[in-house]
Amino acid sequence: MSRRTWYSDKRVTSQGLVEIDFSFTTAGASTDPSTSAFRGCGGLTGTDSASGVSNTGPSAIASITWTATGTYLVTFADGYRYVTAKHVSIDDAADTLVPRVGTVSNEGSGATTAVTAQIVVRAMATGTATESTGRRISGTFVMKDSGNGT
Repeated sequence: MSRRTWYSDKRVTSQGLVEIDFSFTTAGASTDPSTSAFRGCGGLTGTDSASGVSNTGPSAIASITWTATGTYLVTFADGYRYVTAKHVSIDDAADTLVPRVGTVSNEGSGATTAVTAQIVVRAMATGTATESTGRRISGTFVMKDSGNGT
């Protein structure tokens, strides 16, 4: 069904939820975030050997790519029924940047089609998408597993 490793050390109020926590560092215009700065959910390559990743196991994130000004596309390794909750933040000491979750695609398409989500970083003052370099974006997505009811 999936490449996930299941742990039972967290209590949840609903069955079939998958929490995915991760972070990455922005690298500026036209540049994908470095896999060595990725944290959480195992290595980005789906193996235990991605450099700079402190935990091991198959990744819940297949890739994170820069797609447009201040916009990153997160591709999850598995398909899900839908996203139940999502949150992103950025370590911006000047408090001038605001990250938002944009379009979520491929929800409900079954376990064989990976879900994707856009993360857009905007300037707080103007609301326009903007670039940053060396800023850590952290995200948490709670997904409903494709094999578990409504």
